[in-house]
Amino acid sequence: EIALFGDMQAWQIAFIVVGLPGLLIAVLMVTVKEPPRHGIRQDQAKVRFTDTLAYLNRHKGVYFTLMVGAALSSMASYGTFNWVPALFERVYGWGPAKIGTTFGLITLLVGTTGLLSSGFIVGAMLRARRTAPYSWLMITTIACVIPPSALLVTVDNPYWTLGCLSLMVLFLSAPIGLVQAALAAITPNEMRAQVIAI
Repeated sequence: EIALFGDMQAWQIAFIVVGLPGLLIAVLMVTVKEPPRHGIRQDQAKVRFTDTLAYLNRHKGVYFTLMVGAALSSMASYGTFNWVPALFERVYGWGPAKIGTTFGLITLLVGTTGLLSSGFIVGAMLRARRTAPYSWLMITTIACVIPPSALLVTVDNPYWTLGCLSLMVLFLSAPIGLVQAALAAITPNEMRAQVIAI
């Protein structure tokens, strides 16, 4: 039993222990001063939220596409991740520990590879002065999710299924960082934080 919390399971205590340093960091953030913004005049530094909304409205085509596309991509990722344990338990008889470890490693290794490599690819495209590199790569990677998704429903082997899922994780992880970078690249400096928050 823990004071203020009462009876707790070991896993609940682990969450509290892991979360406590976050509270300390949050308190320390009060002491961090806002750095001066570069590329704008000091009288431009304060932007009202209504100004940001008006700017988004004027450019709604590009912002709507990026934000809704990112949301749909996230839904596909979360849907896939939540569905995998049930699939392997029901179809292949794998227990939570086996599929959790296996899919966790796939997510860690393949997902990180997709996330990092997309940044390197966009960097190379920017150096080559390609137009709309963020959007181009996001569209391409999401399109690349379609073949392994289609193949996934036809295979009847756990390892082929894991292969399809690995490709899906690789391509679904790419837009996660790209959309944030794209929004930052097309948004005026003084509005970036508000646009990212939206």
